[in-house]
Amino acid sequence: KLIIQGCDNLEYLFSSSIARGLVMLGQVEIRECKRMRKIIVTENAEEKENLIFPQLNFLLLKDLQNIVGFYSGNCIVEFPSLKQLQLLNCPKLEGFIVKYFASTNVTADKQPFFNEQVAFPNLESLTLTHLKNLDIIWHNQFHADSFGKLKSLVVSNCEKLSTIFPSSDMLGRIWKSLEKLIISICGSLEVVFGIAEFNVNLTHAIIDTKLSELNIYDLPRLKYVWNKDPQGILTFHSLESVDIGFCEGLKILFPASIGRSLSQLQKLHLFMCGVEEIVTMGEQGNEAIVDFEFPRVSSLKLEWLPRLQCFHPGKHTAAWPKLKKFHFSLFNQVKRTDGSWQLDFPVRLPLFSIEKIISQLEELSLSRHDIAMIYEHQFKEDFFFNVKVLKIHDYLDNESDVLPVRLLQRFCHLEELVMEFCNFEELFPSKGEVEEQEKHIEIETRSKIKTLNLKRLPYLKHIWSRDPSIVLQNLETLQVSRCESLISLSTSPAFFQNLVTLNISSCGAMCPKLMIFNEGDLSTPLLQRVELIEGEDKWRWECDLNTTIQRMYMEEVETPNLKFMSLSSNNIQQILDNSILELSSCVQNLRKLCVEGCGNLEYLLTSSMVKSFEQLNWLKICDCNMMEEVIHVEESMDEERMCKIFFPNLEFLLLQDLPKLTRFCYGNYLELPCLWKLKISKCPVLKTFISSFFFGDMIASSENVKNTCTLSLFDAKFYI
Repeated sequence: KLIIQGCDNLEYLFSSSIARGLVMLGQVEIRECKRMRKIIVTENAEEKENLIFPQLNFLLLKDLQNIVGFYSGNCIVEFPSLKQLQLLNCPKLEGFIVKYFASTNVTADKQPFFNEQVAFPNLESLTLTHLKNLDIIWHNQFHADSFGKLKSLVVSNCEKLSTIFPSSDMLGRIWKSLEKLIISICGSLEVVFGIAEFNVNLTHAIIDTKLSELNIYDLPRLKYVWNKDPQGILTFHSLESVDIGFCEGLKILFPASIGRSLSQLQKLHLFMCGVEEIVTMGEQGNEAIVDFEFPRVSSLKLEWLPRLQCFHPGKHTAAWPKLKKFHFSLFNQVKRTDGSWQLDFPVRLPLFSIEKIISQLEELSLSRHDIAMIYEHQFKEDFFFNVKVLKIHDYLDNESDVLPVRLLQRFCHLEELVMEFCNFEELFPSKGEVEEQEKHIEIETRSKIKTLNLKRLPYLKHIWSRDPSIVLQNLETLQVSRCESLISLSTSPAFFQNLVTLNISSCGAMCPKLMIFNEGDLSTPLLQRVELIEGEDKWRWECDLNTTIQRMYMEEVETPNLKFMSLSSNNIQQILDNSILELSSCVQNLRKLCVEGCGNLEYLLTSSMVKSFEQLNWLKICDCNMMEEVIHVEESMDEERMCKIFFPNLEFLLLQDLPKLTRFCYGNYLELPCLWKLKISKCPVLKTFISSFFFGDMIASSENVKNTCTLSLFDAKFYI
C-alpha cells in the first residue's frame, strides 16, 4: 500500500524501471501534489517491454492540479488485478496514457482518454470527476482485454465530454457487464447511449444488458439518453431505477422498444426536465394500441416538467399494479375528463387513470395547487383510503397562515405527515378558529398519525394552539428542522404521552434558548433518550424530559475542557451571563481567548467574572469599535473585592484597533505577575491602564478628574 499526499515538489513518482519492480503493490493513493506531471516517466523512448502491476487492485489520483497523464511512452501498461480506478479533480489530465509526437513533444489531437496502450481486464468500478480536458472516454481503439467486467461508471464535472458511449464496440462490450451508471454536471454532453452507431441491421444476437441503475443530473445540453430505438437488439430488462433531473434539453426519455420492456423497473423519477413524452412513438403508428406494463414500479415522481404532454403519444394502456409512492407536481395543469387527467396542452391525451393510481397509493405528495384541485372536485370517500404517508410541499399561499384542516379529513388512515417549504404560521389551529372559517369537522385522522416531520417552514411559530382542532394522541415521532421562527411546540403535555422520538434542530428562535421543555408536570413514558449532537449518535437521559433538557443546556455552556475560545461577531454584546458563570465551570481551564471584530461589545468581562479566568495565559482583543474598558466593575461590588483585579497566569496581552478604549479596568490594584509581552496599538483615547475613577454616578465628573490629577498609562496600581 502506497499513499502520497502533499508532496509539492514531486514531478513524477516512479521511473519505468522502478515501476517494473513493484510486483507486490496492492493499493496506490496520490493526492494534493501540486507539481506532479506524471506518475511514471519512461527512461528510454524506444523501450517496448510492458509495464505490469500484477497485484494492484485500487488506484486513486486526486487533486493533482498539473498532472497530464499516468504514463507517457510506447509501452503497454497492464493492470490485471485492478478493481477500482478513481481519477478525481485532475484538471489538466489529458489521458491515462499520453502520446506525444517525438519531434514537438506535443500531444496528439482528439485522443481518447483510454486507448489501446492500457489494459484493465478486471476493472469493476470507474470514477471520473472534474477532468476539464476529458472529451472522449474511449473509442474503437482500446485494448482487447479492457472494460469487459465494468459494473459501475460515475462521471461528473467533465465539461468537454459530449457523449459517454460513442462507438458500437464499446456498446457491445460494456453493456454486457455495466450495472450502474451515474452522470452529472457535464455541460457539453448531448448523448448518453450512441445507439445510432450500433448497426442493428448487421447484428443478429440480442444483447440483454445488465444495467439496473441509471442516474442523470444537471446535463443542460442533453438531447437523448438513447439517440435511436435499438428495436429489441439491445434490451434493458434489468433496469430497476431511473432518476433524471435538471436536463432542460431532454425531450423524450424512452424509445418505444425500451419502454415496453421495463419489467424490472421499480423507481422512475423525473425532475426539472424538458421532457414532452415519457415513451416515444414506435413503428406501429398511431392506430395500434400499445400495452405498457410496469409490474414492479413502486415509486413514480414526475415533478416540474412544464413541457410534458403525454406518457405516450399514441393509443395505449398502462398498468402500475405495485405503485405505492406518487409525486406529481403538475396537478395544477390538468383537467379531469372521464376518469382520467389531461394536461392543458394542444395534444389532449390521457396521462394516467387517476382512480386506478391514487386509490392504490400508500404515499402521496401534494403542492398548494394539488390541494386546491382536491377541494374543487368531489371524490369518493375512500379515494385516499390507502394513503399512509402524505407530503405537503410548496404551500406558499400568502392568504393562509394555517394548515387547511379539512384536507386531513380525506386521509383517514394517515400515519405520517410531512410538510416542507410552506408558509404556515400555525399548523393545527384552535377549534374556535376552524368553526369561524368552516363548518365543524370531526377529524378522524388525529388518532392515526404517528409521525410528524416538519422541514423548512420559515414562518412557523406554533405547532399546536391552546385548544387545537387536531389532537395527535398517538404521535410517536416528532421531527422539526430549519423552522427559524418556531417558538413553541405545544402548551399541553398530553401530546407527548406516546412520544418515542423527538428531534429538533436548526430552529433559531427556539433551540439556543431552550432551558426547559415544558413548565409544570410533563410525562413522556416512551421517550427514553435525547440526542446530544445531531448525527453523532450521542444520547442522554436524566429522569424525565425536563430534567434532561435542563442538564443538556447547562452542559452546553459548561465546557470544563475548553482551552481556546475565539469570538468574532458584530451581534455579540456580552460573552457570558453572570448567572450561567456562577453555576458552571465553563472557562475554568481556558488558556487562550481571542476577541476580534465584535463591534457591539462595550467590555469583555465583569469584575466578578475575573476569578473564573485564573488559567488564562493569552488574551487578544482587536477591532472592537465600541469597547471602552476590558474589565467592567459592577456597581453592586463591595469595595474590598473591587479593589484588586488579578490574572495570575496571563503571559501575553494584545490590545489593538480599539478606538473608544479608555482604560483596561477600574480599581486600586491590577496584578499580572506572569505577563512577559504587552502590545498596545491604535487605541487613541487610552489615557491610563488602570483608573481609580468610576464613570457615571459613582465618580467625579471628567472636569474634576482633569483638575485633580494627571493620568499616566502605568502607575503604582499596576503590577507586572
